[in-house]
Amino acid sequence: MSAARPRIVVDDTDTSQIRYEGEWVADASGINDRAGNFGPTLNKTLHGVFNGVGGFEFEFSGSEIDVFGTTLNRDRNARREDPTWDCFVDGVAIEKIGFEFIENNWVMCTVQNLSDGPHILTVNATSRGRPFWFDYIRYLPSAGVSLDNALVYVDDTNPSVQYDTNWRPLGDVGQMTSVQGAKVMFQFTGTGLTWIGVTPRELPLAPSMGSYSIDGGNSTAFALQGLAEGVVTQYHQIVFKTPRLKDDTHTISVTYEGATNTTPLVLSHLFVQTGASPPTSTQTITPQGLPFPPSFSSSEISITAATSIPTPAAASASASRKINIGAVVGGIIGAILLILISFFLYRYLKRSRLRPVPASHEFIHTVPTPFMVSERSTPDNNSTASLRGYGAASQQWGSDYIPRPYTEQPYSWQNIPSTSRLVGEGPSRPGPSGRAAMSDDLGSEGPSYYGGYQIWGQTKAQEGLVGERPRDSYI
Repeated sequence: MSAARPRIVVDDTDTSQIRYEGEWVADASGINDRAGNFGPTLNKTLHGVFNGVGGFEFEFSGSEIDVFGTTLNRDRNARREDPTWDCFVDGVAIEKIGFEFIENNWVMCTVQNLSDGPHILTVNATSRGRPFWFDYIRYLPSAGVSLDNALVYVDDTNPSVQYDTNWRPLGDVGQMTSVQGAKVMFQFTGTGLTWIGVTPRELPLAPSMGSYSIDGGNSTAFALQGLAEGVVTQYHQIVFKTPRLKDDTHTISVTYEGATNTTPLVLSHLFVQTGASPPTSTQTITPQGLPFPPSFSSSEISITAATSIPTPAAASASASRKINIGAVVGGIIGAILLILISFFLYRYLKRSRLRPVPASHEFIHTVPTPFMVSERSTPDNNSTASLRGYGAASQQWGSDYIPRPYTEQPYSWQNIPSTSRLVGEGPSRPGPSGRAAMSDDLGSEGPSYYGGYQIWGQTKAQEGLVGERPRDSYI
């Protein structure tokens, strides 16, 4: 995945990166997974606000960011938007995109062309009864951002995805093939991979098959269910998910086993779960030739004794220190012995030359010259050591922001319409991928038209006002 920078996906459950404030509830029931035709929620989890106010903040370093959720923000009877939300990056409002029908994996907010560096995303939501559902964040990280232990989004156009000549674009939502034996290969580093595809209504609907193999191993088959008559195009579908793999570099090869009259294989994007980078080995080298300290404390001894088995370099350094210590101690002992021998030899020779003092001579008392002790140097009161304190830099969230740990709260569904009623409010509608949402290229409208979210949403609104039946698919 080194050919192009992939995007990082942060799930709503990652409270180590997302800081929630306000009246949030966590849902892991997958209650909305069958709503609409944009596929299930990520990991079957959502964070919601209903009948209240909530917000969250997310720090990132990058140049693009999208916020995804489950949308249903127009009360067709009251003609008002509910819920409402606003998104900001570094305090500046960014584009928000609503929709009056229920859909998962909807781009709620988006911004591109940010300065490549650190930013803060802020999302504020208000609900008067209809829930605001947040699912995940996807952003384009700066080059220095680690991809360790991350869910990585790889687009179908990423150069690392290597298609054979039997693949072609499917509008603006992915790459497709209907040629039996068509292959695609992808090398990744991580512990697992998920293939996300599309089942188009306009192409053959009969079920078909495919298979994949990892690192040249045995093939694993997967099914392409196709669509029943009258069912609209299904987006963001999980085609297959690998079992957990060893955290290493792998190569996956995917083969289409169907035919031209069966459901084609489509790649919209890949999710790669990465692992941790292998630890780098470090070795401390002790400087050689330093003088042995005059004294050492017992704590230093205990630290030395508690260290692990030394490396060859450390053992060599220790042996060198022992040799230096022996030489110094031997030299000191030798010098002391030499001084003692010289002293006793001097006394012996001096006594042998002494003569008796004549009796007539008076004994002359001599007073030894006192030993002159030099004055001790006193410390300089003007010389003081400076103490420098180092504080960890803290991110300012605003003077009125009081962080507190997120706690899940019990909640009731009495104010949330049932899934069946929500789905019944309007026909299921397709929509392009997140990439198409940002596209201003409308393409050519026809049986295979995929437009952007904004254009498509405007079309839906116009059709709704005149009472026309919304389109089931835009391919």
